[in-house]
Formats: sequence, C-alpha cells, structure tokens
Amino acid sequence: MNKENEEFMLRMMQMFEKQNEQHQAAMTALVQAMTSKSNDESRADMTPTSSGVSQTQLMNDIGSRVAMFQFDLETEKTFSKWYARHEAAFTVEGKDLEDKSKVSLLMSKMSDEVYEQYSKRICPRKHTEVEFDETVKTLEQMFDIKKSLFSHRFACINIARDDETPVEYTTKVNSMCESAMLQDIDAEGWKVFFWLKGLDASRDKSARTYFIRYVEQKWEKKESVNVNDLCEEWKKLLRQNSVVQEMEQVDKAVRALHTKKDFNRNHKKLWN
Repeated sequence: MNKENEEFMLRMMQMFEKQNEQHQAAMTALVQAMTSKSNDESRADMTPTSSGVSQTQLMNDIGSRVAMFQFDLETEKTFSKWYARHEAAFTVEGKDLEDKSKVSLLMSKMSDEVYEQYSKRICPRKHTEVEFDETVKTLEQMFDIKKSLFSHRFACINIARDDETPVEYTTKVNSMCESAMLQDIDAEGWKVFFWLKGLDASRDKSARTYFIRYVEQKWEKKESVNVNDLCEEWKKLLRQNSVVQEMEQVDKAVRALHTKKDFNRNHKKLWN
C-alpha cells in the first residue's frame, strides 16, 4: 500500500470515529432527555391533582374517615349537623380534588334512602352534573329541620333532666339555650315571649300560630314589636272575624229566603 492510500485510509478512519462519537453523544442526550421526562411524569403522578389514580387515592383516604349520613327526624340528625362535622374533609383536606370528585365523594357518604330522595329531587340531572356547592345547598334544604325561634325558646322553658348524666344534662341545657338565642332577648322581648306562651294551647291555638308567625316576620324585617302591638293586632283580627261572621249570617239568611221562595213556588205548582 503506497503512502497516498495509507493517508486516505487514515482520514476515513478518523471520520468514522468522529461520526461515531457524535452518534454516541446524540444517543446519550436522547436517553437523558427521556429519563428526565419520565422522572417528571412520575413526580407529577404523585401529586393529588395530576392523575386519576391520585384523585382516587385521596378520595379513598378521606372517605375512610367520614361517617355515613343517615337522616333521622326524631333524633334531629340533620345534614347541616353532619356537614358541619365533616366539612373540613371536603374543603380543606380535599381542596385539591376536582369538583366532580368532591361530589362523588359526598354522594358515597349518603345513605341509600338519602341518595334516592336526592336523585329524584335533581332529576333529570345526574349527581355528577351538579356542582359541589349546589349539591350541599340542596341537601341542606332537603334534610334539615327548620324550627322557629319560639320553638327553641319554648323548649328552654320546659327543660327537664331525663336520666342523663351531669355532663349530658349540662350539654343539653347549653345547646338548647344557644339555639334559643337567649342573649338577644331584651325586656320587651321577654314580655312578647310570655304573652305568646300564656295563650291557651287549645282555645287560642290558631291565634298563637298566627302571632308567632307575625312576630317572626317582624324580626326578619328588623322591625321591633311589643305586647301593645300584639294587642292591637289581635283586636283588628277580632273585628275582621266579626265582619266575616256578619257576612256569613247575611249569606245564610239570603240562602234561607231563596230556599223558602223556591219551596212556596213548588208547593203552589203541586196544588194548581
């Protein structure tokens, strides 16, 4: 092999070596890029909001600590009480859950009876088509007990211990008095309360119902009311009832007169 051929072969070998080095460098860069992407995806999968798997894991974790809701009217097991106890599980621990996931988690903690009634309420929509906040609001409307303020205050007056322990009895008294909002009653308010309480349970039943509604409507409008207002309202009702009774008597007399005329007319026809 002459010198020119040797130089040519040497240049070719150097070129192949350089290409091989470039190829190896490109492959190394590609592997590093793919490894980095895989690591990023793996880390993303570990976050609560990145994948369906982590959402499910978070839902299962929260769901295992939340009790099932059973509505019971007699024992006043309401949705508001249940949700007040578990709200943080949905809004704090579950803050990274998607809205639909929160709804699904909430529905999974409803009893069969509650879920069936709720499903009928939102029909034709499915529970997955209702936002979480609206779902909570609807459940509160359906499974709460709305007692009037006077009902709570009447209950306070009749508090009695029923074989409870000192702790249970004290807790009951505290809870009932807080519900009655006793701290908001002034002297005039107590007069109104005892005025209503003193109405006869049977003879004044309709009047008591009317005046409780009357007072609460006044309070809702931020209007004051006292016993003199109740007295005037009652006198107005009595006058209205008197007018109604007079009108009924007139109507009765007119009907009787028409009946008598019809009888006389028919009687004459029989004898003619």
